[in-house]
Amino acid sequence: MLRLPFERVWGSHSIDPHDPVLSLYECMACGLEWFSPLRLGEGHFYAELERDGAYYEGTRWEFGFMATRLKPSDTVLDLGCGDGAFLRRIRTTVSHAVGFDFNPDALDRLASEGFETLSGDLATVARDNEGRFDVVTAFHVLEHLDDVRTFVTTAAPMLKSGGTFIASMPNRDRLRLDDVEPLDFPPHHASRWSTTQLGRLADETDLTLLETRHEPTKLKTQVHVLGARALRAMRREPGEAGAPSLGHQLEHRHEGLAILGVFRKR
Repeated sequence: MLRLPFERVWGSHSIDPHDPVLSLYECMACGLEWFSPLRLGEGHFYAELERDGAYYEGTRWEFGFMATRLKPSDTVLDLGCGDGAFLRRIRTTVSHAVGFDFNPDALDRLASEGFETLSGDLATVARDNEGRFDVVTAFHVLEHLDDVRTFVTTAAPMLKSGGTFIASMPNRDRLRLDDVEPLDFPPHHASRWSTTQLGRLADETDLTLLETRHEPTKLKTQVHVLGARALRAMRREPGEAGAPSLGHQLEHRHEGLAILGVFRKR
């Protein structure tokens, strides 16, 4: 168990000033890491993050990866669509693109642009849209949830037989300066993933894992981060906590922010 002092990262934004310690656990069976106590943000939390700055990214590596794989006949549901950046990218290249989210402000904007949007209880939405979609995506969604298996098994029936489910999330082994970065823990993130857990997710759901991918890291970024880490290590006091070991970072130096799994509905 790794114990992380909130104040070291968040300053005055600690979720509980009276207990500023958050625990990070690792599953002995699959290696998934999760936080406790788990206090997660809801729709209004993400609306506030968006109002405070540019929370939703206009482009992601995953968007480009998927855009090349979609067919003109595909109907696509983007779970956790946010402000709709992926939907806008594929809108003219697929048959129909639909967004699901809990952020009311984001959904209102998408609806004003003519997109079909879904919200509310996922189980109810799934029953109303059973077997409707060729592709369901969940970009940077699963790490926000306290019950990933239920979410995936609830959403999977919306896929047609043989349909494709895509999940991506931050890569916990990514090249980085600090072990835990801002927003990488509750109330934002509930868990931390590597590709190993994608295989376990398939084992526990009605899906087959077809492939996994790592977002590549540019050479310029590798040089910058590894150089900065080496300098910080020289200045660090004995016993002071820091990022993962240099050896670990060298091993994963080509891996970027995200990992992605491609699944097929059985």
